[in-house]
Amino acid sequence: MEDNNKNALYCSHCGALIGEDEDYEEVNGEIVCTECYERNTTTCDRCGETIWTEDSYGDEYTTLCRHCYENHYTRCSCCDALLHEDDAYHLDGYDYCSECYHDEVDKSRSIHDYGYKPEPLFYGDSNRYFGIELEIDGAGKDSDNADEILAIANKDNEYMYIKGDGSLDDGMELVTHPMSLGYHKNYQWEEIMKKAISLGYRSHQTSIITIKRTSNYTAERGIYTDTTKTKRSQRVLKISPYIMEILKDYKLEQDEEAFRLGDKWVETDRLFVKWNGEPMNNQTPYGWLKEFCEKNDMPFYGIHSFRHFAASSLISAGLDVTTVSGALGHCNSGTTLNVYSHMFQNAQAKVSEAMDKAFAFLPQKEDTESE
Repeated sequence: MEDNNKNALYCSHCGALIGEDEDYEEVNGEIVCTECYERNTTTCDRCGETIWTEDSYGDEYTTLCRHCYENHYTRCSCCDALLHEDDAYHLDGYDYCSECYHDEVDKSRSIHDYGYKPEPLFYGDSNRYFGIELEIDGAGKDSDNADEILAIANKDNEYMYIKGDGSLDDGMELVTHPMSLGYHKNYQWEEIMKKAISLGYRSHQTSIITIKRTSNYTAERGIYTDTTKTKRSQRVLKISPYIMEILKDYKLEQDEEAFRLGDKWVETDRLFVKWNGEPMNNQTPYGWLKEFCEKNDMPFYGIHSFRHFAASSLISAGLDVTTVSGALGHCNSGTTLNVYSHMFQNAQAKVSEAMDKAFAFLPQKEDTESE
C-alpha cells in the first residue's frame, strides 16, 4: 500500500489523484491532469510553448510567454498597449505607442510618471534617512496645483517632487528626497499641507493596499524590485481594518528591531525582510508554508492555492466577473471567465434558488394522482 501511495500521481494544479489509466500532461516540469490542462493552459503565439492562461503576458489578441514578452515585446507606459519592440517609441527610458509618445513630449513635467526615480539628495546629519510618500486625492492630477505645492516645498532647495499614481482616483503623490528625522521635523510640512487642503486635496483612502510593484530574483541581479507584469496588474485592494492593524503592528515591531540593530540594519522600503532588513528571497514564504503544513499534517498545494481560494470566495459571494478580474489583476475579464467559468456557473445557479425562495409565499400547486 505504501509503495502504491509513493507512486501515485497528483495534479500539481488542483491536487486531484490521477488514475493509472488516465492521461496527464506536463507544464513547466509539473504533472497536470487533462482537465486542468485543457481549462487553464494556452500556447504562446510566438514560440508555441504551453503556459498557464493567467501567466500570459500578451493581450486579448496575442498570447505570449514571459520569455518572448521580455525579449521581443514591450508595453506603452501610458495606455498599456502591447507593442513589438520594433514598433515602440522611446522617451526618458520609457516605451510608448505612437499616439502616446506625441502626447508625452508636449506634457508638462511638473508631475512625473510613476516610474520616475531621480538621483536621491540627502538632507540632515544622521545614520538613517527617511523619504516620505504622501498620496493626496480629490482635486485632480493638475500641473498648476503641483506647481503651487512645489513652490512651497522647494522654496530654497529641491526637497520634493511629484508623481502620478494610478491607484489615486483624482490626485497625485508627493515624494521627498531622503531626510533625517530632525530635518523632517523642521521641514515646511505644515505650509505644504495647508496649501494642499486649500486646493481641495485630502489624504488618500485608508485600509487600502496598492499593488504596483513586484519582487523578482535572477542569478545575475539577485533580488530586485520591478514593475508588474501588465498595467492591469497594478491595482488597489481594500482590506479589513483588522488586517491593516496587524500590518501596522508588524511594521512597528520592524522599526523597533531596526533601532535595536543600529548600523547592522539595512534600510529598504519592504515590510517582509530578512533579520537585518535585507530583501527576503521570493521562495522563503513557499518554504515556510510547506514546512508548516508538514508539521501540522496538512496537505500542501503551494502558495498559489490561496489566490484560487480568494477568487472562489469572491465568486461565491456573488461578485461580478469584472470586479473579480480587477481584484486578481487579470489582463482582461476573459481570462477570469476562462479560469473560473465553472465557479461562475455554480454562482449563477444560486440565482434560480434565490428566486424560488423569493416566491415561496405563493400557493404551491399540489400534485394529484390520476384515478
